[in-house]
Amino acid sequence: TAYFTENQRFLHIQCAASSNVTKIELYYHASEVWTILHIDDGDGTWSQAIVAASTMRIYEIAGADKVRVTHAGNSGDAANNVIYVRTSNCRRRLVA
Repeated sequence: TAYFTENQRFLHIQCAASSNVTKIELYYHASEVWTILHIDDGDGTWSQAIVAASTMRIYEIAGADKVRVTHAGNSGDAANNVIYVRTSNCRRRLVA
């Protein structure tokens, strides 16, 4: 499922204890292409953006029109298999 970013600059992702994000993709209307989000490692290399269980990350997504998140988790632990995805000014839970 894809979610509109509403022209926000930052993407906030929070994972519960039994969930993690394995891929974040951004869509741009101008190119009509989905692209995997990568982050600068600070040493001249880039890594795919992910979010580990029980952590929260904020990624800059300025210019992206949609976001799509791929996640994994322990389906036997439904209470802790939750991911919250928010943009800068959005307070609702977009992905569960």
